[in-house]
Amino acid sequence: MKPPFPAVSGLYACPTVVNNVETFCAVPYIITNGGEAYQKLGTEKSGGTKLWSVSGHVNRPGVYELPMGYDDMEKFIMEDCQGIKQERQLKAVIPGGSSVYIMPATDILGKDVKMDYEGLVAAGSMVGSGGFIVMDDTVDVFESTKNLTEFYKHESCGWCTPCREGTDWLVKVFKRIARGEGRPEDAQLLLDLCDNIEGKSFCPLGDAAAWPIQSAIKKFPEDFRRHLAPPI
Repeated sequence: MKPPFPAVSGLYACPTVVNNVETFCAVPYIITNGGEAYQKLGTEKSGGTKLWSVSGHVNRPGVYELPMGYDDMEKFIMEDCQGIKQERQLKAVIPGGSSVYIMPATDILGKDVKMDYEGLVAAGSMVGSGGFIVMDDTVDVFESTKNLTEFYKHESCGWCTPCREGTDWLVKVFKRIARGEGRPEDAQLLLDLCDNIEGKSFCPLGDAAAWPIQSAIKKFPEDFRRHLAPPI
């Protein structure tokens, strides 16, 4: 079982408020210039700025503070992050942390994807935590999704049946496929397991475990086909 949340029992076993680094970064500007000025740094619906923690196959990973509504994602990757390592091709981006929908390069390049709440939803993903993961054309999305699924199984507290049992079964199926024992129906089996978890767990971790798998199979079916007896 996981320990209690800090708001219940934190420092010295007392209720404790914990703010993340992004909040502290915004506070000085707001104190100096006011909340309205900070709001105007972004768009009308997505005000202020956002920290994007960039990792993966870019030449300049790091933490970037951008105004909400920054236009556009391709420019951010190719100019601000100085492009893909070793001049390889962009394959995919997970823009908002491991739980959000994966975006293939075809949904990014030449699409003027705005980096704010509305823009990323329109592009088929979400801002999420801003954990911006860039993948080049050497990445096997099946393998990367398997790694994410193992992470969510480890993080499940075991409180509710859909998440506890569902993430365990997802990992079992992924590992069986990885051993070379994939079956044509396994892609649908993974989606069915996700349907049994999504919206049915006590907290959002169940949804977070399901969404990467659903989007990976939809957006990169060929990466799954290579591991299954043809066809899916």
